[in-house]
Amino acid sequence: MMRDENVEPRGRRGSSGGMGVDPKSVRRQIVDWLKIKVAEARARGIVVGLSGGIDSAVVAGLAKEAFPEATVG
Repeated sequence: MMRDENVEPRGRRGSSGGMGVDPKSVRRQIVDWLKIKVAEARARGIVVGLSGGIDSAVVAGLAKEAFPEATVG
């Protein structure tokens, strides 16, 4: 099978997946947004419902990063 040397194998385009997105920057923006919204609401934290899927795992991780002292689990 011939391979084009200019084409990277699928899934190996760097941390942004070739989309020009910096995952660390996006994560920081989301965490900061959560903190701002909770402060604006004069709340002490957030409550989320988790299903066990990958999206729930991402939400749980972001919540723990934003509010490490107030996370259960």
